[in-house]
Amino acid sequence: MRTRSERDTPRTMRLLWVFAALALVVAACGSDDNSAETTTTTAAATATTAAPACYEGNDVEVIVPLGPGGGTDVAARIISKYLEKHLAGNPTVQVVNIEGGGDTRIGHNEYGTRDHDGLTLFMAGSSNLQAELYGAEGYDYSLGILAPIAGTTAGSVMLARTDTGVVDGTAMMTADVEWFNGDRGPRSGFLSRITALNLLGVDTTDLFGFESASAVHLAFEQGELNMNGYSTSQYLKNGVPMIEAGDAAVVFQLGRLAGGEVVKDDAYSADIPTPRDLYVAANGEEPGGIEWEAYKMQLGAVWMVDKSMYVHGDAPQGCIDELRTAIEAVAIDDEFLAEGVKLLGGYPLLNWKGLEKVVDTYVTGADPAVVQWVVDFVLEEYDVDLRG
Repeated sequence: MRTRSERDTPRTMRLLWVFAALALVVAACGSDDNSAETTTTTAAATATTAAPACYEGNDVEVIVPLGPGGGTDVAARIISKYLEKHLAGNPTVQVVNIEGGGDTRIGHNEYGTRDHDGLTLFMAGSSNLQAELYGAEGYDYSLGILAPIAGTTAGSVMLARTDTGVVDGTAMMTADVEWFNGDRGPRSGFLSRITALNLLGVDTTDLFGFESASAVHLAFEQGELNMNGYSTSQYLKNGVPMIEAGDAAVVFQLGRLAGGEVVKDDAYSADIPTPRDLYVAANGEEPGGIEWEAYKMQLGAVWMVDKSMYVHGDAPQGCIDELRTAIEAVAIDDEFLAEGVKLLGGYPLLNWKGLEKVVDTYVTGADPAVVQWVVDFVLEEYDVDLRG
């Protein structure tokens, strides 16, 4: 623990997947100017007609380096379900969880020992990408040697309990409230939100050690915490009911990156401000400095790509191609799109080109000086080494 010194009624979500389906393309939000890698339905349809060179009669495993029930596991299971449907040769595709007590190193390293025959895939969580970003020790190989197959993107909002008297972001910045914020630890999504709060001058007491996002939500629901951050899917499941009951209000959304700048996430109501909006309104100028750059880096590395699926980079190229073609079909499957609203927050599935571009831009292409600033900040403020 460390101490530092609009009530928004939910509206109909603007689901980007609808536009992807109507346009009959696979959205792949692969750069910070929101350009997309697209394919036609004709190309995607070849997933079910291509010669089954790799997968006919075979079993495919998807290694998840975390336990069942979490966001990475959920994403792996829904993608695997439809990958099985669209892979040529009608193979079975099953998820295998390799738990490490929340440490993804064990599953990550185990995947490296599996046969490089294209029959075993790896579903990386945000913590794997964060390890890549900060150069964490104990990972036997870089994700860069794997072949990207698909990815998911996400958004995030910050909620405050209304019994604090706060109903919007402006009130949060000026309220005489002792804020209690919590998470599993000072990593990933938490860092992006705490950086935003720092920029806005909001002091918090941060409580760590929660086992899951669900446990953090329960603490917020019960009043042990009076602010909490949610991914879009968690917001739809857990946040919206609290708002509708009058128990919570959205104080800001993290936004998206476009042209290197923070803009509003179309998945949320347009009247929910970003940290940039709140900062400009309060200070009359744009935010800047290395802390702002750190916020944008984390926004890209945590939320522009959330979960990502890979296969060994030296697997047979025909197998890699079949996987990628099948993902194109998954991304425009009506049943997948409908199910993805609830489980993936309604964002479009990234194809391999989109995933590769986002990772190259926000993870491997991050400014080393900004990365080092975040490492130093977390070590000083929380006594946690992001590289350890």
